[in-house]
Amino acid sequence: MPTFDLHTLLREGSVSFHRRLDALPQMMRLLSPQLSIDQYLACLRGLQQAHVPLEQAVEAYLASHSQPFDFAPRRKAALIGRDIAFYSPDNAPTLRSYPASPPINDPASLVGALYVIEGATLGGRMIAARLAKSINARPAAGADFFNVYGDQVDLRWRELWAFLNVCLTEAEAAKALATACHCFQFFEQSLSGIETTALPA
Repeated sequence: MPTFDLHTLLREGSVSFHRRLDALPQMMRLLSPQLSIDQYLACLRGLQQAHVPLEQAVEAYLASHSQPFDFAPRRKAALIGRDIAFYSPDNAPTLRSYPASPPINDPASLVGALYVIEGATLGGRMIAARLAKSINARPAAGADFFNVYGDQVDLRWRELWAFLNVCLTEAEAAKALATACHCFQFFEQSLSGIETTALPA
């Protein structure tokens, strides 16, 4: 176990980036009782644009560096695609190219990326509850992504930290924080960009 508090360092150091992402209109609409299917689809496409390249970068790093961590059951990009297809099976465009993700090239950048990717599942529970009320989206019915772990969210989060807490020295933690902030910005840019190119607000 590290002698420093990695979780607090990442949470407090990235809080302004996290809040900027949560405050985006695209994210705030997910909590609205007036959410439309088009608005939901636009948000899913923005999330897809970030998740696909970021998950690919994580997988590429893990494939070439031995780590006691199984990322496969935590992949979420396919779930986003499934949710998009549920509401728009015939005419939903598939993104053929994606922006370059933040680089994942060492344990510190891996930790920063996983903190953001997996941390989103905590807030996802509240979004899932709102989606069920606003557009009747549920597991296997348009909301697989936001219900990714079902009632196992807290367990998966604890399992993640059992891995993260043995990955880094205090000297390496600064890069993990920088990557986490970069990932929050990456999601913000992806969501902001999709709004005008996919579907009307």
